[in-house]
Amino acid sequence: MAEFITKYGALLFYTSTDKEKIAKIPDGITEIASNAFFHCMSLEKIEISHGVKTIGKNTQTVVSVED
Repeated sequence: MAEFITKYGALLFYTSTDKEKIAKIPDGITEIASNAFFHCMSLEKIEISHGVKTIGKNTQTVVSVED
C-alpha cells in the first residue's frame, strides 16, 4: 500500500510496496519535495494534478500528467 507523507501541501516522501506501478498525487498537494520518490524503483508512472506548482530536484522523471 502506498503512503504519502505530506506537510503544508508539500509531498515530502512517497513510500510503496514493490508492486506499486503508478503513484497518483492526491489533490491538495502543491509541491513535490526533492527526492520524494527515492528508492521507488517499481514506479512506471507518476500522475500529477494541475495543482502541483513546484517539483524539487532529483525527482524521478514524470512520464504522465493527468487531471
